[in-house]
Amino acid sequence: PEGTMSLSSNDIAYVEVFDHNLVYHTSKGDYTVRGKLSDVAEKLDPERFVLCNRSFIVNLRYVSNVTADYLLVGETRIPVSKSHRKELMQRFSSFLGDSL
Repeated sequence: PEGTMSLSSNDIAYVEVFDHNLVYHTSKGDYTVRGKLSDVAEKLDPERFVLCNRSFIVNLRYVSNVTADYLLVGETRIPVSKSHRKELMQRFSSFLGDSL
C-alpha cells in the first residue's frame, strides 16, 4: 500500500534490509520502505528487538527457536552472525525470564 500507515511495534516480527530498502515483516503483512536499519534499531524497544546480523532486527516475541547459527521466526530462519551471537543469547534468555 502507498502512503503512510501506523504500525505497532507489537505487530513487527522482524525487519530486514533488502536492496537498500527496509522490509517490515508484520502480523498484518509485509511493508517495504526506504530507510536504514540503524535508524529503525534506535526507535525500537531494545528489550524486545535484537540485531542478529547486519541485515535483520528481530522481535523476540516472535522467536520460536534459537540456535548458535540462526533464529526461527515462524517458518523463516534468520542467520545469527558470530559478532551478535553472545549478546543475542543473553537477551533472549533475559527476555524469556521476563515473560514467564
